[in-house]
Amino acid sequence: MRVIPLGTSAGKATAERMTAAFAIQTAKQLLLLDCGEGTQHQMRRAALRPHRLSLVCISHLHGDHLHGLPALLGTLSLCNRQQPLTLIGPPGLATYLDTLRSLQVIYPDFPIHLHECGTQRTTPFTVGDLQLTALPLQHRIACFGFRITEHPCARLDAQRLQDSAVPHGPCRSRLRQGQDVNMPDGRILIANDFLRPIPSCSVTYCTDTAPCENTRILAQDADLLIHEATYANDAQEQAHQRGHSTVNDAARCARAAQVKRLLLTHFSPRYDDLSLLLAQARAVFPHTDLAEELQPIEVCSKQHSN
Repeated sequence: MRVIPLGTSAGKATAERMTAAFAIQTAKQLLLLDCGEGTQHQMRRAALRPHRLSLVCISHLHGDHLHGLPALLGTLSLCNRQQPLTLIGPPGLATYLDTLRSLQVIYPDFPIHLHECGTQRTTPFTVGDLQLTALPLQHRIACFGFRITEHPCARLDAQRLQDSAVPHGPCRSRLRQGQDVNMPDGRILIANDFLRPIPSCSVTYCTDTAPCENTRILAQDADLLIHEATYANDAQEQAHQRGHSTVNDAARCARAAQVKRLLLTHFSPRYDDLSLLLAQARAVFPHTDLAEELQPIEVCSKQHSN
């Protein structure tokens, strides 16, 4: 699983940072977390192929997380997209899209499968090889955090294949699919003897939010937590009044949830130099980095044998 920051600024774009958007790539899918203005341009700069996009998650309906969506949907229509697109977001997202259609701002001719999140814990969504959980956060309007988890899978044990003289080609393909194989020499190869489980990989995305228990629930034991750090620690009162987090809030959440890594994002435009934010976070949770736009983060690297 690979995470690509596309926009890391809070409220408005700056000369160095675009508004909120993250892409996640798996072996089979491409998805977006939020879609601020200019997201599709950032996707091009990151060499991401929009036709592979299968899922878009919108955390809330503030413009810095949403204004890129109409343009992206319009571009997908102009590219003659045929396959469905799943769209998950807060209550009101359906009305927003219906309004855009009625004004002929967009007229997508491909299916959009829209799911509005409820205010309570919901049954996880399944989209392709991914499972998605959404929980409400604490912001000025309805806002949701997301946890994306790859379904557990297995890989072929390369050493076992070599020791058993299993040739490349159909035999290995059938074993990979969990099918037993009758070999020409009379041996019967049991698929489970050659498959090794690969732990599932998980990413949690929490923005915009003041500290709340649901961020910890979503992030528990995650491989990567992407958490807003709108303000430095000296602006805690202002942050919480506006439904946002400080660097310290994000780091404490990462520590409480025992995540492997913390990635800070959603930086206030007041900060040109982010080194102070990083230092404050690492004082609480050392495994912290700043999201840098168009710089991919490898979350889980799963190697498969041939």
